[in-house]
Order: sequence, then C-alpha cells, then structure tokens
Amino acid sequence: MSEGRARREADLFLADLLGPANVAEDVGEEDPQPAYELQFIDQRLGGVTPAGAHCAVICPRGLRPARGELDMILYLHGWKPTCGGKKNPNMQEMLGHDYFKSIPSTIGDSGKNVVFVAPTLGEYGEMGPGPNKRFLAAEPWHLLDAALAQVQRRFARTLKHGKLILAGHSGAGPHILALLERGDAALSRVIAVWALDSFYGGPTLWRNAIAANRGITWTIVPSDGSDVDGYGRTINEAQGARPLGNQRFFEPGASHCAVPAAALGHLLSAETRLTTHSPAPAPPPARRSPSETFFESLRAGSERQ
Repeated sequence: MSEGRARREADLFLADLLGPANVAEDVGEEDPQPAYELQFIDQRLGGVTPAGAHCAVICPRGLRPARGELDMILYLHGWKPTCGGKKNPNMQEMLGHDYFKSIPSTIGDSGKNVVFVAPTLGEYGEMGPGPNKRFLAAEPWHLLDAALAQVQRRFARTLKHGKLILAGHSGAGPHILALLERGDAALSRVIAVWALDSFYGGPTLWRNAIAANRGITWTIVPSDGSDVDGYGRTINEAQGARPLGNQRFFEPGASHCAVPAAALGHLLSAETRLTTHSPAPAPPPARRSPSETFFESLRAGSERQ
C-alpha cells in the first residue's frame, strides 16, 4: 500500500471513530516568547531631560537575583544627533534604531542576572539642570529605586540593590567621572565602569580616575574611528609604563555609534561577578493530531514487517 493511500485511510478511519476533529488537538507549537522584557518607566531627572515613561528597563525572563540582590547596569547614552538619527529621540525610539536595536536581546540572551536601566538624557547627554547638566543630588538613585520596584512585582521575595555597573557611551563618559567624584554612599555598589568610546577629557584624566578608584574595574572600549578612539588606545598603552590592575581593554572593531551594541555581549560575558541563571527550558514539542499519531504507528508497523 502506498504511503499516501495508507494515510488517507487512517484519516477516514479516525474520522468515523472520533467524529468531527477537535480544533485544539491540531494546534501546533505556540509562537516563541522573547527572552527578555523591555519596559519603560517614568523618570524624573529634572532639567533638560524629558519627563514621562522614557527610561528603558530590560529584564531577562530567567532572572534569578542571587540572595535577593538585584544587580543593575546604568547605561548613559551619548549625543543623540550623532547616533540616534533624530535630533532628540527618547530611549524607546533609540532602541529601535539600527545601531542599538540588538541591545535588548543581548541582555536577554546573556544568561546574566542583571537588569539594564537606560534613561533618556538630554540632546547631548545632559542629565540635569545647571551649568554642568549633571544629575540632581538624589539621582540616579531614585531612578534605580523605581527600576527595582518595577522588577519587584515579579518576585514574592523582597529584593534589594546589589552590584552596579556604570556604562557610558560617547559624551556620557565625563558625566560618569563626575558622578564618581560626588562620593555618594550608593557608589559603594559600583563594581565596574564600561567606557564606550567616551574618553573625553583625555587619557590623563581617565588614567587618574582609574588609579583613584582601585575597587572598580574599568574596561576601555574604543571605536575604529572617532575623535577620541585614539585616547582609548593611549590609555591602554599607558599600562606598559604604569600598570593598573583594575584596567581592562577591549576593541570590538566597530564604528563610534555601533560600539555599545558590538561590545555589550563580550562585556557581559567577561564580568564574572555577575551571577548566571540557567537557560530557559526548551518549549514543549508540538502537539500532534490523533490522525498523525495513528498514521505513524501504522507506518512503523509496516517497516517492521
């Protein structure tokens, strides 16, 4: 008997036996779910930064905070006109741009227990009012509190702040240095700085900051063409004459605007102080209809003869 004829006869037999097919029995595998949650929460940074739901919070679905401590990456973007494609986009729009659209899935697929918090800053990376456009005294800590509260909704166990990584792209670099100089108590949680082609102020300024903050691991990440990429290489070369044990170097071979997305996966993988979680379980196999199961049993029987 041909395979096609055997299958038609099996289908007819089951139709007579079972009556009209149940639609649910023929439903295939569900659409795969994304590996992350991307939400936008209100930010109140004040001054030149936009208000409203413009701070991105990217949370892996498999997140398992170790000891109830929620580790975070605070990401500060650079100049919007340079890389955002628009004069003043918010973070939701920026993460849709070709330069940055891979960032959410990179966080989600990293296997790291860490939440990525990225506020929308001013047009040129400004964080607050005043001549220096720096964070207000209570920020970014109130913003990180709000991000923790958002994640807390998913957990019965009370979460508390854990380790913190400061990541700054382009013009955000000097703002990170200024934040560290404030000496806020919350800065004791900072374990790393990821300097993403952001070495404005020059190599000496950055080397001095690295030397002054020996408890923080600094990763210098230059681009392959910008007005400061050479500074990054100079900072690395200075290790020869004056080694600093807390300085690292990674060159992703990407343009200035592409550096954050190109380097993020490596930086996450290399940061061993971030705990990992098990990968999400594989989706269940597709449900098979009774007719398919019956036909396969017939074919298996014929093959054994």
